[in-house]
Amino acid sequence: MGTPGHMAHPFDVDKVKTGQDLIDYINDAVLRLQNQEIAGSLKWDGINTSFKLVTNDEGEKEFRMDRGTNHVDSVVGLTAADAYAKWPEGHGMPPAVEKLLNIFNTALPLIEPELKELGMWEDPTKYFNTEYIEGKSNVQEYDENILAIHGINQFYEKKAQAHAIRKGTSMDRPGIPRPIDPITEKPIKSGGIEIPFNKDVLASLIEKVLPIARKSGFEIYGDVPVEFDPEIVLDLEQVLKTPFSIQITPGGVATKTLGAWLQMVEHPQDKKVTRSDGKSVGALSKDIYMAVLQSANENGIPLSQYLESQDDVKDAINGGIFYHGTRLLGQAVKNSLRSAAGPVGSHEGVVLRGMEDFLVKLTGDFIVQGLASTHGDKNKQSLTEDLVRNTALYPGKFKPPHGGHFNVAKQIISNPDVDKLIIFVSPVTHEGITAEQAVKVWNTYRDYLPGDVDIRVAAVSPVRSVYEYIDNDAEVGEDLHLILGEKDIGPNGRFKNAVKHGAVRGIAVAEVPVPPQMGGVSATEMRAALRDNDDKTFIAGIPNELSDAEIENIMITLRGSLDEISTGVGLVGAPGASVVATSSSRRPKKKNRHPKNFIAEDELVTEVMDYLLGISVG
Repeated sequence: MGTPGHMAHPFDVDKVKTGQDLIDYINDAVLRLQNQEIAGSLKWDGINTSFKLVTNDEGEKEFRMDRGTNHVDSVVGLTAADAYAKWPEGHGMPPAVEKLLNIFNTALPLIEPELKELGMWEDPTKYFNTEYIEGKSNVQEYDENILAIHGINQFYEKKAQAHAIRKGTSMDRPGIPRPIDPITEKPIKSGGIEIPFNKDVLASLIEKVLPIARKSGFEIYGDVPVEFDPEIVLDLEQVLKTPFSIQITPGGVATKTLGAWLQMVEHPQDKKVTRSDGKSVGALSKDIYMAVLQSANENGIPLSQYLESQDDVKDAINGGIFYHGTRLLGQAVKNSLRSAAGPVGSHEGVVLRGMEDFLVKLTGDFIVQGLASTHGDKNKQSLTEDLVRNTALYPGKFKPPHGGHFNVAKQIISNPDVDKLIIFVSPVTHEGITAEQAVKVWNTYRDYLPGDVDIRVAAVSPVRSVYEYIDNDAEVGEDLHLILGEKDIGPNGRFKNAVKHGAVRGIAVAEVPVPPQMGGVSATEMRAALRDNDDKTFIAGIPNELSDAEIENIMITLRGSLDEISTGVGLVGAPGASVVATSSSRRPKKKNRHPKNFIAEDELVTEVMDYLLGISVG
């Protein structure tokens, strides 16, 4: 990953919509590799780095590192001195940046002709996409220190947030226009894209840099082509016969061959599933794959216990099988390939050029091995954007969460610069509405929020949770967007020390003001509407995206607690406990999902299997 952005797996390709599509895609890749219709290259298991050529304040050319963010230091480019100033003493990044920049800048006079031919001499939006390996990489051990130059990439343009520009911490990034993702209909998030370049010129450049790199203890590689080993027989049909078991309910284990599973599943697209701990994750994710993979093990957790609903189980199986098929078929292809750097099966993977307008990778078992990598080690973290998160924190009472809150959350998580949104809910009960009830409402909203949204109840207060996140959870170099009401902004607000607090740890904290009563509704009005049985006002304050059934569940949940406060009795028989039916034309119907509302366990396995097979069941 890194600045160039996420490199696609086969299941990331739009036309791969079913398990059979996945089989067909990998078969097509094999045939096209064999016929040399596409090119395959070795994928190293290292730290992705990006280097560009800039003109400094003295008018001289020099290489600098670019992490792909909108930070001023990244757009301008980081020097070694900048790296030492940015990260704390003992961090692994500064010495790595120093070594790599020294290699390139020492070689600069020798490679000027190549840089001009490659279009990099006068264009700092173009950069070397490289892989850096020193000692043990993320998973693998290499016999030598390696700097691999994959090719020439170009940054996408990227607008900085206005408040960050005003503070002088960020600036607009120049580059080529950012394309729109056809699925999300939003600008893609990757940092850049590989552009055509003269491979002979790049090879000449590498040859000139190599002696300098060796003095620093590094070998330099360019593109390392792969080819099929004539002594190895690739038999994907045999791979498809591999049995695979999934424990759906306690003792309810379904076993089929990989091929049979792939004939049953459909791509879950961008669906989310909810774990039993309340956390929402992608149905097609490493988290879910590991849950599916381990479910039938001796100590495995049945999917019905790992997930909240029956529908989540179905989506998880779809996602898990797509991961498993990509892993096993990809590893078989890797095992049949060789390169100048040895058998490809022992490397991270193979990069396919020519299958799509973008790069596609086959990583095989590395999908699982990478989960135990050293990426969590701060001394091994990527020098680029992908391991430097942009996180938004949204603290508040949320008693109850309403359409205005939802609009804020949707606006924030839809921003291409935000990777994750964390909502901190106050633990204090307010006018009868508890934190637990607020979380239930947020969990309903979360189905309509794109991206990674985490909802947490603050241990003491949302304010303290924000400061604790800065102290304990945020990574050095992380951008934090603190979403605050106007009363909390500025020198007299409750978060007045957050910016300074973050700066001490090397974490950029930006206050993002939210207009009061965004969406034309307030929590006070919502509570009053519930007490007064004013369904019309309450429904008007709920996000339009919700189904009638979801609105009804929210009203029942919240009104029950308010009735207890006002009448001294519970929901049953309480005034206003019945909910007025809403107009069916107000919004499209959506199947209501009740957590843990499963059919009998001995029927769930059959029901799920019938669903996956496309059989209608009563």
